[in-house]
Amino acid sequence: MAFRNKRVRRFVLRVLPVVVALVVLFVSLILVSNVQQDADDVSRPYVWVLVLTIFALLVVSAAIIHRVISLTKKVREHAPGAMLSARWVRYFLALSLPPVLIVYFFSAYFITQTVVGWFDVGVEAALADSLELGQQFLENRTLEVRNQVRRLGREIEDPATDTDAVRRTLLANVSSAGPLELTVMEADGRMIASANINMMADLPERPSDYALLQAWDRGEYAAPEPVADGILRIRVIQRLPLEVPGGQGYLLQAIYPLPESVTTLASQIEREYHRYQNLSYLREPLKQSFILILSLVLLLTVLLAILAALNVSRKMVNPISKLAQGT
Repeated sequence: MAFRNKRVRRFVLRVLPVVVALVVLFVSLILVSNVQQDADDVSRPYVWVLVLTIFALLVVSAAIIHRVISLTKKVREHAPGAMLSARWVRYFLALSLPPVLIVYFFSAYFITQTVVGWFDVGVEAALADSLELGQQFLENRTLEVRNQVRRLGREIEDPATDTDAVRRTLLANVSSAGPLELTVMEADGRMIASANINMMADLPERPSDYALLQAWDRGEYAAPEPVADGILRIRVIQRLPLEVPGGQGYLLQAIYPLPESVTTLASQIEREYHRYQNLSYLREPLKQSFILILSLVLLLTVLLAILAALNVSRKMVNPISKLAQGT
């Protein structure tokens, strides 16, 4: 039983800290390498790296403290081989620490420059220009369809006198290229006549109160609006230029499609631009987090080197100690 307890104690104090440190180093490197692939959530890997590294530091520190106390006690008692073991520890540390520090400073510099390279000014300018190009395309297309609806409004007769003629005019002007839908309505949005390129389509959707109010007060409402799956369409509402004394005013609504490829590309550009802006805002915290993780890994590596030096020196001096005790 005592032999078994001694083996368990030796495993806990000698083997377990090394295994824990190596596992944590491996997992930390994997998590840090995945940060660039999953930049949307850069804080989640850091938390796990910090927790695992701090746990490993505590385990390895406890093992080192136990060995240092044991070695110090032997040196004070002038145990055979104790001074030689302490000297071997110093030699091992002198040989192992300088390369580790050189790698650390080079890695810190490399990480800093890499993070800066992620946020190239040219990339940000290209994304901003692409976003502006998409907005200009929408503005030019909106201006074009506004002029078309304005010309169409001059061809429509008074709906109060001949609704069928108005409907025929609307049917003659709908097309697959746009407008897909034309509707003549009153100021409150009540439909008078409508035409759609799709004969099986439902009744026209009533515009929002804001669109109706702006079209009636200012004479026109025109804006891109999202529909299903992020696709955009242009809704134009204009007040018909009918001058009937004592007559009621009417509004003409036109729905124009936008190419699906263009709207999809514009949505992707806008999404990536805002994502880049969010990452750019986290530039300094990201560099600091990388340096912190690298420093913790360095500290864990140094402690592991100290632990290895203590173990190797003890094994090298152990035969000498037994020989001195035997004589």
